[in-house]
Amino acid sequence: MKYKLEISGYRALAISSVILYHLSNNLLPNGYLGVDIFFVISGYLIGGHIHSSIEKNTFSLGRFWKRRFMRIIPASSTMIFITAGYHYFYEFLPEFQIKAETGFYSLLSLVNIYFWKYNQGYWSTSSELFPYLHMWSLSLEEQFYFCLPIYIFLIFKFKYNALLLTISLSIFSFILFYSLSSYYELASFYLLFFRGWELLIGYIVYLFKRIIKCHIGYRKLLFEFWGLSFIIFSFFCEIDSLPLNVFAVLG
Repeated sequence: MKYKLEISGYRALAISSVILYHLSNNLLPNGYLGVDIFFVISGYLIGGHIHSSIEKNTFSLGRFWKRRFMRIIPASSTMIFITAGYHYFYEFLPEFQIKAETGFYSLLSLVNIYFWKYNQGYWSTSSELFPYLHMWSLSLEEQFYFCLPIYIFLIFKFKYNALLLTISLSIFSFILFYSLSSYYELASFYLLFFRGWELLIGYIVYLFKRIIKCHIGYRKLLFEFWGLSFIIFSFFCEIDSLPLNVFAVLG
């Protein structure tokens, strides 16, 4: 997939919003939604790459997973081991053991499941004890990348309508998220079943753009203005009846 300047802009916006939120949530009240925006970007880029590669008969599952491994693991493992080394020398043993355990699950891209299983909320008062808490989103993305190539391969193999099927799956995942989030708060936050609709929307955008030509002229500007408006709205507004990540994702 060719380099797109607007994608880099959305990435910068997503990362900056999360950083500003963690510096002070008064700077950007809903800046944490940058994670949701990043999910959509990832679904668009990776879904589009896999789809076009399979279409051209150039896709290799082993090569794809190897590239994901080499892109993620060296940097994340360095961070994990340096952090673990620091805590080994400056923490009590029980606290270090907890941190080392979460670091291990981070390396396996399973730490989001770990935090869900052991009832560790992202905004809980004990979150400072978990220096790898931010790795939950990367783990969820890696789980998505494990499933997505198989899903798209099956679409091609059985000649399903990719757009309609993906929209259906995304709606199903959103219904799970919206209807069960108040009962299973941690599961809806951490697990792929509940978050999958955000990543799938990125893939839907790729499929939609293949049908609707909006690469140039007023259509492109209109879509970009609409997207930025939804994102900015989600950063600053509060609506009790609807999760704000809906607006961030639609943007």
